Amino acid sequence: MTSITGAPYTLALSLLAPALLLACSSSNSQGGNTCRGTTLAPPTMAYAFTDKVAPSANPPRGLRPDQVPQFVSISWDDNSRVDGMQWALGLAAARKNPDGTPVNMTFFMTTKFIARDAITDPKALKKLWREALAAGHEVALHSVTHETNKSADTNRWTEELTGTIDGLTKAYDENEESWDTSLKTGPGLPREQLVGWRTPSLETNDQLMPVLKAHGVWYDSSLEEGFQDDQDGTDFLWPYTLDSGSPGDAFLAAQGTRTEKAPITRHAGLWELPVYTFITPPEIRAALKYRVNWFDEKSGKITGFDFNLLTHSMFQMNKAEFLATLKYTLDQRLRGNRAPFLITLHSDYYSPEFTYAPNITSAERRAAVEEFLDYALSKPEVRVRSYKELFDWMRSPAELECD
Repeated sequence: MTSITGAPYTLALSLLAPALLLACSSSNSQGGNTCRGTTLAPPTMAYAFTDKVAPSANPPRGLRPDQVPQFVSISWDDNSRVDGMQWALGLAAARKNPDGTPVNMTFFMTTKFIARDAITDPKALKKLWREALAAGHEVALHSVTHETNKSADTNRWTEELTGTIDGLTKAYDENEESWDTSLKTGPGLPREQLVGWRTPSLETNDQLMPVLKAHGVWYDSSLEEGFQDDQDGTDFLWPYTLDSGSPGDAFLAAQGTRTEKAPITRHAGLWELPVYTFITPPEIRAALKYRVNWFDEKSGKITGFDFNLLTHSMFQMNKAEFLATLKYTLDQRLRGNRAPFLITLHSDYYSPEFTYAPNITSAERRAAVEEFLDYALSKPEVRVRSYKELFDWMRSPAELECD
């Protein structure tokens, strides 16, 4: 198993107002079922790392699986290309949840792409990053350089984290010159809304976690869950705090798949929104085994990144295989405990400029994600929310009632 991994706006706390909405009745166009309930929680405005939520396959607060939404949370890493970002934002804008609320997603930003390593115009990219937040999506942290690894020390983690925050919060100048890579200006995002982190390529270590807490990052999303032998996608662990470490990370460390990396230890109150494994449908596993000889046909599990599914160095899926894997993984959740389906994609990969997926064109990559999202939204219990909105709901769970 291998892990890889815009016009000025008033960007104030009012952007969080949609999180106060109540879910209305919803209907499934295929079956006519309805779901009602408060599936959006009041947004967390300050957090003191006092939560203590143990890893569990059971939904929070004693709720049954049929009483909770099936959260689908789509995150986008890096976000270096204008056309990829534009498509991702349009993907959400064109759709609504079954209860009529907006489809919100999370964008983990790497700030070198608005600076020295820009591959599209930083001015245009900063504008789009602002537009993402203004549209109700979450912006989160994904390093400055994208070059950290599991050997990084406290000083390196601090530099990467604070540098990312600094780059994202620099004042925005709509009149700056095109292709200015000096990073004298940024997208001008509010510091208080930057509360999530993902480590590049999931190459993380225990020294990172105290740095996140010390700088007011409320959740991490760098640890894998679901490779445990007794889990099949119907019984994955719900998000948890790291008071007792991470079961998924400990399992992988014990298996030797995290060479020279000790498992994450205890970090009170820091939330983990894991990178869950995808579960591939049984009918395509033989073909995948032929391409990647270490693939486990019995479990069908692959690290939950589009990198792993699509690229030339990994499973090289075609459109049908990619779409089937997304649908099958969601179906397993719906059959079981409805643990959130957290999906990690790269908006860059949905640009025609991305050429490292040999068996699927850019149009097919886009179509697969669009078709999957429409499939998910046809389910009355599904809610497509950002990671921050999932975090808020986990802290204040409310029942979803379905007929």
